Amino acid sequence: MKPISYVRTLQGVLAFTGLLGTQVGAEAQSHPRVSPDGSRVAHFQFDLEAETADILVTDLETGETSRQPTGQSWSVNPAWSPEGDRLTFIGGPRGMSDIWDVYEVRLGDNSVGALTQTPEREMHTQISPSGDRIAFVRVTQGPHVWILDRGDPVARQLTTGPGRDFHPKWAPDGLSLVFDRTDGAGQSRIIQVSATDGAETVMAEAPETGRIGLPNVAPSGEVYAIVSTGVQSSLVRLEARGVPDAVLRSGPGERFGAFDFHPDGRSVFLSVTDGDDQTRLYRVEVETGARSLVHE
Repeated sequence: MKPISYVRTLQGVLAFTGLLGTQVGAEAQSHPRVSPDGSRVAHFQFDLEAETADILVTDLETGETSRQPTGQSWSVNPAWSPEGDRLTFIGGPRGMSDIWDVYEVRLGDNSVGALTQTPEREMHTQISPSGDRIAFVRVTQGPHVWILDRGDPVARQLTTGPGRDFHPKWAPDGLSLVFDRTDGAGQSRIIQVSATDGAETVMAEAPETGRIGLPNVAPSGEVYAIVSTGVQSSLVRLEARGVPDAVLRSGPGERFGAFDFHPDGRSVFLSVTDGDDQTRLYRVEVETGARSLVHE
């Protein structure tokens, strides 16, 4: 495996933490994922000074947070299996500057296995609703979405072209995914892609002065994303006409990061970074905007 040395520079660190979908702080966290039964949320926390990252699991009944052993110095982007007994994640044994692969850890005995072993960097793993396929991003000839069938050592590329594709999420029926794409001019879009033939549909485009990204799919099948314009972030619902409908808006100085829905569809788990670059994980009621702190 060959290290990518530029991530050790501050500019590179900022660039790659942007790709991970989090904001930068001495210790930051992102990509919350709620277990299928709604009792736990997996997320990750990394330390830029140590160039390490850990997966954390918070019990939503007790509020207790524990570190999930992974055997890797860099462990990010956790995703639950449909049974809630496993987590896939992106990991690297030598930390932030390593080439990352897709791994899976069984929560019963903490056994870890590599699902990919390539010279390319990978990120943003997501397990299909049936559990038989894993979507992820591979950074080769541009970041694109790939799919790995369980039991098959070779993944297939789903998206192509000059755009930079990140953050794939499965639709509840497992027939398609949504992801965000940024083109060479910096224009960002939310794309829906067929998991079978790669046919694409543009769901929404960013406003002229902002960006749209970090999509996710509610249990109802509705697609949501984060829009950032100037100093404000919004959680938006993508309407059929392609115009984002703002559901939640950030407070002064805040920036919204990645989010995930509770299985009941009434609340989201949302990463929020304040003006001091302190990132906290909140549970937010979609209808009222009421917040409760999950982890900081």
